[in-house]
Amino acid sequence: MPEAETFWAFYVIVFSGIALFAAAMTRKMLSRLHTTRASVQVAAMLILNGGIFGLPLTAVLLPVLNCRDLVGKYGAPTFVCNFGLLQRALSLNLWMAVAIPLLLMGMIIAVFILVNRSMCGWACPVGYLSDMFTQLRRLVGLKPREPKPGTHKLLQSVKYAGLFLILLLAILVGTTSYLDTNVAAAYKVGLPGEGHKEPACLVCPAPITTCFMPDTARDLYTGNLNLPPLAAMSFLIFFAFVIGSFYIPRFFCRYFCYLGALGSMFGRSSLMSLQKDVSKCSHCGTCSRGCPMKISRVEKEKKESNVSSSECIMCLDCVGNCPEKALSLKFAGKDVYRGASSWWKKKQKGRAS
Repeated sequence: MPEAETFWAFYVIVFSGIALFAAAMTRKMLSRLHTTRASVQVAAMLILNGGIFGLPLTAVLLPVLNCRDLVGKYGAPTFVCNFGLLQRALSLNLWMAVAIPLLLMGMIIAVFILVNRSMCGWACPVGYLSDMFTQLRRLVGLKPREPKPGTHKLLQSVKYAGLFLILLLAILVGTTSYLDTNVAAAYKVGLPGEGHKEPACLVCPAPITTCFMPDTARDLYTGNLNLPPLAAMSFLIFFAFVIGSFYIPRFFCRYFCYLGALGSMFGRSSLMSLQKDVSKCSHCGTCSRGCPMKISRVEKEKKESNVSSSECIMCLDCVGNCPEKALSLKFAGKDVYRGASSWWKKKQKGRAS
């Protein structure tokens, strides 16, 4: 294996090791659900970037922020970021072939319709990194710093505005480039690198955290540092992501994830939903206090059984923490998880018989 490949493989292994170590160190602090989710996130991180270890590219496109450049230099990635391909299709004149963007958008929507935003909570590498920084804060004994309710609501709208601007820019680049080649050249100057093809990648933590920062560290170590255009912005985004995720659970997911903004549009229509037995709920607030996305609807709802929120990432913390066992995860109307391990064992025993 070439030296560069070894570096990338080591980088992914180190992050996975940190996750496992943190889970082991905090075993007494974490429930069985937390341990299970951490294990799934580590496995997803390895599988999504399996090209490092020789796994072939699959035909499955997933709505997760997983940068193809992490392994693209050394072979095909195992899974490709669906949103990355969508913006690339829109900005490279492929929008003229309407079927391509529609197919990509259809695949994104299909996943959200099937499993809601559970990919955000259980498989997205950026979400995984966010959870690790949050876990680090817990290990050192610091409390989170939540924004005020008004600020929280205002910041939530940022990701929707970002989604609109990113798609609008991608369409404008593709349309004007097709009509005028001089404009296409101007876009390449104004949006250096792959920015004119994939504008969202300029601000996405995935390529900045897993590609830009390790590349910079390696070049600095070897004395061959050559910072790319917009390096200052990449540094700013990296430190904002790290510090924000350290003090605020799912900081990027809450306020800036454009892909999450897209998925939130289909949360209430998904086959996977969060259900509440209103008669059992005592409105104790345990679900709201433990929610990484700071959702209050689950606690406050007094009539409707479907308490799925457009902001919910299906981490299931509320289900697992509910003292009355009033919450459950359902798929197509059938129970999947009710929080109590005894209920799960009973469910499996019933299926076996």
